[in-house]
Amino acid sequence: MNIAIGVKNFNISLIIQEEILKISQKFTVPVNISIFTNGIELLIEKNKFDIIFIDTDLNDINSIQISNCIRLTDNMKKLIFISDEDELIFNLLKYQPYRFIRKRYFKSELNEAIISIFKSLQDVNKPFICRNGNIKIPVNLNEIYFFEIFGHHIEVNTINSKLHITGTLNTLQNQLESFGFIRVHKSYLVNLKHIINFGSKKITMSNLAVLPVSKYRSTELKIKLKNYTIQNGA
Repeated sequence: MNIAIGVKNFNISLIIQEEILKISQKFTVPVNISIFTNGIELLIEKNKFDIIFIDTDLNDINSIQISNCIRLTDNMKKLIFISDEDELIFNLLKYQPYRFIRKRYFKSELNEAIISIFKSLQDVNKPFICRNGNIKIPVNLNEIYFFEIFGHHIEVNTINSKLHITGTLNTLQNQLESFGFIRVHKSYLVNLKHIINFGSKKITMSNLAVLPVSKYRSTELKIKLKNYTIQNGA
């Protein structure tokens, strides 16, 4: 696994490197780590890395510019942002962050983020079984953008296709809430992982679908989206 650390403070970079090496040994995963204090140099070599830690306070180029350049060609890299500005979480959503580490909780959230990285290598993606009559189709939960209900029929919008099942959104909500799905409207249950833009009245998903947000669900969505990004990322 190739990891880049793009942080202005070199001593902080060394702390991150030490924590990665310590945890990687427990998971017996070999890692190669490169440290950058210059955003331009990081961008030049960005294609080499699977995971990139990005300080939002880099001097020469900001984190949004770096993220934009990376996401133009690669949606698979895990981007982990380090910042002391909570509101940046929402500005960076469209770049699908894996994690967001707040500087005031640096040690604990760094440890959680790194452990999460290595655990994700071991996890088998949980399938969701789409049932329609006698037909059963397993779908990876990570590949589901959202569920939309039409009467008693539900459309499952996934990365590869649209599937149709019967049931209610209430049942799905109870079943999938612990896996990062949230009800944003009476007609929509969405995967927090795929929200790339948040507004009080609408959200944009990573497939560029724009969905309405009920007025009374907006505050809950903002809180859960922020917590999800800090704890789980995209």
